[in-house]
Amino acid sequence: MPPTTALMAWLLFGEPITVLIVAGVALTAIGVSLVVRQKA
Repeated sequence: MPPTTALMAWLLFGEPITVLIVAGVALTAIGVSLVVRQKA
């Protein structure tokens, strides 16, 4: 789940931000940073 969508779901619908969501966002951010770093 993209971080913006998770934040909007929390604000608008009261959905909890769980440890699993935070871990998924962190893992995705690490993956994106590795790909971007290799292309630069």
